[in-house]
Amino acid sequence: MNFNEITPLVYIILSILISTCISIVDKSLFSTDIRIINDEAKSGNFFSGIIAGLLSRFNDTAMSLNIWRLIVNGIAIWILLVYNENNSVPLSISTLSLLSLLIIQLLISRLINNFKNKISIRIAKTASPILWILTTILLPITTLLRKIENKYLLKQMTESSNIDNQIPPTLITIDEPVNPPDEQELSMIRGILTMEESIVREVMVPKPDLIAIDCDASIEEAVTIMNQSGHSRILVYEDSIDKVIGTLHARDMLLLFNAKQHQVIIRHLVRPVLYAPDSKKVDDLLRDFQQERIHMAVVVDEYGSTAGLVTLEDIIEEIIGELSDEFEKAESEIDIVDENEIIVDAGIHVETLLEQFSVEVETDGFDTIGGLIYSNLGKMANPGDEVIYKNVKLHVLSVVGRRIKRVKITKINSS
Repeated sequence: MNFNEITPLVYIILSILISTCISIVDKSLFSTDIRIINDEAKSGNFFSGIIAGLLSRFNDTAMSLNIWRLIVNGIAIWILLVYNENNSVPLSISTLSLLSLLIIQLLISRLINNFKNKISIRIAKTASPILWILTTILLPITTLLRKIENKYLLKQMTESSNIDNQIPPTLITIDEPVNPPDEQELSMIRGILTMEESIVREVMVPKPDLIAIDCDASIEEAVTIMNQSGHSRILVYEDSIDKVIGTLHARDMLLLFNAKQHQVIIRHLVRPVLYAPDSKKVDDLLRDFQQERIHMAVVVDEYGSTAGLVTLEDIIEEIIGELSDEFEKAESEIDIVDENEIIVDAGIHVETLLEQFSVEVETDGFDTIGGLIYSNLGKMANPGDEVIYKNVKLHVLSVVGRRIKRVKITKINSS
């Protein structure tokens, strides 16, 4: 092998190394514990501050890393094509180089998944200054791409009136002679097929509905909250709900009561909890639940604040429908009074108006009936408040805290 054959291989190996480093940093950055990073950033740690800033722009950072990885891999392929055209590098060596690039990428992804959090944080801190420079360079491009993506997704959501239109009928069509599935079975099949496209934000319990307790509270206070809420697990926070440090299980408190240790504070009983960005895919989170053997995750927004909570039960309900236990009072999302009047849960999607009364809603920062009311009401809602939107009247029946609970929707006759 002469010098002309060695030179392109050096370029290719260098490209592979750079691409591998980007993969390592990518996996390490997004597997760090955001709570630890935020605590260190507040205490003045320079590198943690950079990481916190990168994670606060989650989508832009992830997109920048993917673009840089694409650029580096593209350069490697371009070098191969140019030198193969000049017969400077044998085809077998070129092919082997490309295969090595793919194998290394897969191995790195697997390896980082097994890293401990401390190692991930150390790698992320080391690379954070360079990473900040790289993401800043591409910031105009990623911002433009994100706006285009959001505009496309919004258009796609408004054009899709129901989930059946998004699934090819052939995927769920079964020959008539072979015991055709009933409607419930078809609904489960649709749930499984669409779960791959669902994100955590769509299935989570929103922040206003969370049940949580301060980490310095007493066991007696926790028992009271659990009795009132009916939950056997509740979130534990420090200072504010935006700083969730774990979960408290009723089982752990029962063990303390048996040992007659009533003076222990909640902080000492906290179990770890998963954190998931609100843009994470639901099926990816389900795999995390399986690997970590944890049944709930705290959802954080792009700024690192608590956005809500998602549990294993929430994900299962996406597949098989609403679950109720023996202690829950059954309350359907939609009660049809007659053809011109329905009573609904304020948390359902505004598409209900289109389905029931053929009313198209121009969404502007909201997706639910409650959001539509607040958008037009202009103040905090109270039972009895009414909003008229196009040819329907929305009457607030009940409010829990600041959250609208039940709404009566009546079609207004054109006359």
